[in-house]
This record gives sequence, C-alpha cells and structure tokens, in this order.
Amino acid sequence: MGIRKHAIVRKIIEMSSLHPNVQRLAENFPRLKDFVIYVPPALVGFLNYDERVLEECDKLIKSGKNRGNTKELTAFKKILPQELTPVQFQWAVGMVLSDATLQYNNNTRSCRIKMQQVDYHFPFLAVSCGILAPWVLEGISDPKKNKVGSMMQEMQTMRHEAFLAIADLFQDPSVPKKKEACVKKVIRPEIGQYLTPICLAAWFIGDGGRQDYSNTNPGEGLQFHTQGFSKEDVNLLVSLLHEKYGWKGSSEPDGLNKKGEEMFLINLDKSNFASFMEQVSPYIPEYFDFKLPIPRRAEY
Repeated sequence: MGIRKHAIVRKIIEMSSLHPNVQRLAENFPRLKDFVIYVPPALVGFLNYDERVLEECDKLIKSGKNRGNTKELTAFKKILPQELTPVQFQWAVGMVLSDATLQYNNNTRSCRIKMQQVDYHFPFLAVSCGILAPWVLEGISDPKKNKVGSMMQEMQTMRHEAFLAIADLFQDPSVPKKKEACVKKVIRPEIGQYLTPICLAAWFIGDGGRQDYSNTNPGEGLQFHTQGFSKEDVNLLVSLLHEKYGWKGSSEPDGLNKKGEEMFLINLDKSNFASFMEQVSPYIPEYFDFKLPIPRRAEY
C-alpha cells in the first residue's frame, strides 16, 4: 500500500520540477502524462518520439477506431517505426524476461507485448507505456481482482511487426509459430547481448527483489524470479550474467508448478550488489526502492 501512496504523490508534483523532455510530452500529449512522469531521469532523454506519430495516435484514439481491423488503424501502423530503438528493445526484453507475454496475430506476421502486474507495480506499467508510447493505444487497465485476491492491472501494445524481433529472440525454435498464440519463451545464448543495465532494470522491477524482505536483514543478496523458465534456461541466464558482468549467481530450486515440475530462481551473491547498484539502479524508478535491501539502498 505504501508504494501506491508514494506513486500518487509523484503524480501530482509540480510539472516545473520535471525534466524538460517529460514536461514537453506531458503538456503536448496529456494522455502520456501518467506514464512519462514515472520514467527515471536516466531514461527520459531517450523519449524522443516523432511527434507526428504521437499526434496521429491521439487522433486515432479520439476517433474510437483504434480497435479491430479498421482502415484507420491499418493506415496508422504504416507510419509507425518498423523497428524499436535500442533502448525500447532492451526495455522490452526485460519486460518479457519478467512477466510480459508476446502474442502473434492471425498470420504470425506481427505480434504484441502484453503484461499484467499487481497494482502497486503501476509505475512499471507506466514506464513501459511511456517507453513504448507510439505502440500503446489503450493505456493501463483499471485494477481487477484475480483468483487469489490480488488487484491486477494490465497494459498492452498493438500488434505490430516492430515486436517480431523480440518474438524471434524468445521463440522456442522447436515449436512452430501459431496464429493468435503466445510465444513459448526459451532462453538462448543470443539474448546475452541484450542483457544491458536497461534490460536488467525492467526485469528486476517486474520480477526481481532482495533475497530477504524481513526488514531486519542487512544482507545485499538479490533475486530474479525465473520460475517460468526451465532449469536449463535459468542456468544459462546465470552464466550469461556472469559472462557479461562477472556476477556470482546460482540457480536455486523454488518448489513445484501446477504440472509438478520443479521451478528455479536466480540468487545473486551479495558481492555483486555494488556493481548492480552502480550499473543498473540509475534505470530503476525510485518507487521500487522497496525491492532493495533497506540498510544499503540509501547509500547509492
């Protein structure tokens, strides 16, 4: 509840205190305000969109013809960038490593990113909408209670060919692409080049955290919750993180899933904490400080 209250305070701060790039976007495109104000300072400089595209996006939304297979939506897709920028791509990879899914259209020639988060992770949804703004037409859904009583919210992009490269990165090559189906995610060595600090920030705020949430442990160990991946995939991620950053990590058992299959998560040794904070923390919105060890996070 505390993180949600913190987020509400952040929404109503004076626009004059925001980065000029955020001010410009929020003033010129009001629908983006609740997204871009959450973007951490280290990323706001990358919010350089073609304003003609954003203007056409607003017109499309106001017309009500942004859903379904309308000629207006088809025309709009043609003026969109055909590829993501490096920052957009890296952030999107982090989203998919976390909880986001990739879903093909009816001919597998385009796909969309869709992500659900608990409501106090609203800033993650907001930053993701801000970074992928040209492809986001419907914003963030209202909170809805799931089967276990958590309040969940959702964001999604439109289906577009710009996301195919990410689908190809995660698609299990042994599984044929299926129309209207979600990509069956696997980890391959090729993903290593995209495990940048920006990617890790998105992955961490969505599915990472400290190893101990007791509020009394001064330890610096961190985790990535990778229970949706196979043991082999998790071991490969541990190896890739070591190769890229020199971090010591391990794949740890974490119970069984509904199919009775063993699940695994990644534990990062406390010796990696300073390096993680130096390289990754600039891209983590301040609202996710609660995921960092309390006695340590204020030092960085």
